[in-house]
Amino acid sequence: MKRIRFLMDWANRLYQQLEGSLKYKLIVFFIGISIIPLAVVGYLVSTKSSDLAVKRETENALNLNNTKMSALDRSFNEIEFMLGDLVTNFNTTYYLQNIDDTNYESDRAFSVVSEVGSRLDNIMTSKPGLFDAVLIIPSGDVMPFLRGVVKGGELNNFKSLPAYINTVNIQAKAVWQYSYGNEGQELTVSESVVEPFSDEVLGVAVFDVNAEMLFDELDSSTLAPGESIQIVTADHKVIYDSDRTKIGETVHIGEENARIWQTASGSFKETAKQGDAVVSYRTSDINGWKIIYKIPYGNIVQGVSQISRMILLVTLIVGCFAFIAALLLYIHLYKPIAQLIKAMKRFEIGQLQERVQLERTDEFGRLARAFNYLAERVEVLIEDVTLEQKAKKEHEIRALQAQITPHFLYNTINSIKSLARMNRPKDIEAMSGALIDLLRLSANQQTDRIRIVDELNYVGSYVTIMQYRYKMQLVLDTRIPPSLQACGILKFSIQPIVENCIIHAFDPEMTERRIRIEAFEEEDKIRIEISDNGRGMDAGQLERLAGKLGSAATMPARDHKGRLHIGGMGLRNIHERLKLHYGDPYGLEFVSQTGEGTTVIMHIPYIQLDE
Repeated sequence: MKRIRFLMDWANRLYQQLEGSLKYKLIVFFIGISIIPLAVVGYLVSTKSSDLAVKRETENALNLNNTKMSALDRSFNEIEFMLGDLVTNFNTTYYLQNIDDTNYESDRAFSVVSEVGSRLDNIMTSKPGLFDAVLIIPSGDVMPFLRGVVKGGELNNFKSLPAYINTVNIQAKAVWQYSYGNEGQELTVSESVVEPFSDEVLGVAVFDVNAEMLFDELDSSTLAPGESIQIVTADHKVIYDSDRTKIGETVHIGEENARIWQTASGSFKETAKQGDAVVSYRTSDINGWKIIYKIPYGNIVQGVSQISRMILLVTLIVGCFAFIAALLLYIHLYKPIAQLIKAMKRFEIGQLQERVQLERTDEFGRLARAFNYLAERVEVLIEDVTLEQKAKKEHEIRALQAQITPHFLYNTINSIKSLARMNRPKDIEAMSGALIDLLRLSANQQTDRIRIVDELNYVGSYVTIMQYRYKMQLVLDTRIPPSLQACGILKFSIQPIVENCIIHAFDPEMTERRIRIEAFEEEDKIRIEISDNGRGMDAGQLERLAGKLGSAATMPARDHKGRLHIGGMGLRNIHERLKLHYGDPYGLEFVSQTGEGTTVIMHIPYIQLDE
């Protein structure tokens, strides 16, 4: 499922790229019309050639198996013929039936023994090296007859040999037995000697066959790298393998090779860790052994693979030419389109000075010149509107300042007079200094942007005056990192928020009125938080406040109780000034909860100012 999901996601991304880009469409189109036909032809040729090669090699392998098994069957049949001739010979039967210790030295016994021995010698010499031993094991007390050396047998008890045990109860049939032990391979062919009239088993004749000599012809076969020939007995023991290390192993019966034991001959494709292979097999008509011939699939399709590689090489070459053609077309057609798109995107994000430098006389050139003319007109119009709005706002600020300043001065000077009557010179000095600082900053009309530290000094002077003016205790806690103190901020932007806290946030019965101002750096922005511990606002009040900030109505310069706002700038005025100077990402937001105070968050850009 994960693989399917990955393929679907990849296909979806590719489709989106193709859908949204002319460049990819051109490249895919040119490569597609050149590569796809070649790829289809190559696939068909490769598939058909592979099928024909597999079919031909499978037939050849079957014919080879038939030839080799026929040759082995002749050898097997010849061995069984010699064994059958021995067990049915009159002298063999007479020896086992009539000769014992009492008459062993008679002329008749001597003649029979000589005849049987001569026959055993003829068998040993008929196929030099094929038989390691030939012996007759009697069922009775007659002495065994032996030529050669028997592997694994006791000289005085040949009846313990598996060849005797597994044959003595079988009549008129040769028994082929194979084992692999410490002494190597042991292959025996045995048949019981039966009295023809009573069917009494008189003994067992055993041929101890040299397996390596028996399969000597297979060793002379020339095999290609990776090919193998196996002879497997009826009980799945490997009696011969072109890889000598596998002789004596037991063939594992799996789902794929189970058909080898179910049918006499055939072929199939085998999948294994070592690689795919074509397996053909045939069963011996004599003893049921299987000859198994394996050909690696790569050997069969080697010629086809060369053709496929040639087709792939041609396809890649054609694809490269198609890619180059698509690239040239892209440079000629798509590049001017890309320049126009890039210029439009930059113009869209506010880079109004963006122009397209395209020296062409075709449709693309005319389109570029039209864009440049449109950009110039838009830039002029936006600049006019911006200047108009900025001038209007600055005039509004100055008008509000001019309207309120005399009243504020009157109240402040009246407070200083009251302090003089009470003979409080230190308080008079503090209040007068704060008023001077306020007037100094208010009188400076040369710039509307000052350092954060200067704005905070202004706020501190204002708080000092308000404490004396309203006879209240205010704690102003400023936490501005040194790295941000010299950054620029609009003049009169924090003070109105502090004024709003003093007038609206605190209840008269409060004993501790605290205002905290903190600043934080966020990448290329500065976040200033002005918090109070006043009554706070519920969700409805916050919603109404947000509506006022987003509405066309301006907040009043004077509240209903007649308390003054120095400078007369409400929260909406500050919010609009920030957006007017810095753009949409900047402005004010509010966080408040009833009984837990209010936090006003101001977002401004990070701009360093010189002292």
